[in-house]
Amino acid sequence: MVTQYKRSCRRLVNKIKKYIPTVDEKKLINIFEFAHDVHKEQRYITGYPYFEHCIHVADILVDLKMDVDTIMAGVLHAITDDTGISVADVDKQFGSTVAELVRSLSQINNLKIKSQNLRQEDNLRRLVLSIAKDIRVIIIKFADRLHNLQALDHNSRLRNEQFVRELAQETMAVYVP
Repeated sequence: MVTQYKRSCRRLVNKIKKYIPTVDEKKLINIFEFAHDVHKEQRYITGYPYFEHCIHVADILVDLKMDVDTIMAGVLHAITDDTGISVADVDKQFGSTVAELVRSLSQINNLKIKSQNLRQEDNLRRLVLSIAKDIRVIIIKFADRLHNLQALDHNSRLRNEQFVRELAQETMAVYVP
């Protein structure tokens, strides 16, 4: 029996093959299975398994026709923050490029962005950009943020919470410009 997550992974691999015909399917399936296994006990803000968020982020990156390392880092975008997996573990299993993207994403994720004025917001934008020496980090962060906002928009029980306001304000202040 094929599970839903395996169907989602196969669909993504097929989408990637349309613009990268020589892609290493085994490598992609491996990272999807890895992420699924390490996130299996976690829930996303919507209550669904966290891995579904990882698939949505990857799907956004595939729609942008990003390279395989970027997609892989998108799947693992919060793995060091949410699990016991280290950047060294990512490097060992998936290579230094993916590990460096994940490291930069983790640094951005760990910023406490609470700004009240334009000068602070400008400084925060500069800080985010300085951490992200590779533009792919920002693109992955945008994909993550886009899915976060889409998920909240489609989940009426979350729409009026303080979290939604803070997420939207942070997005407008730091990421949109």
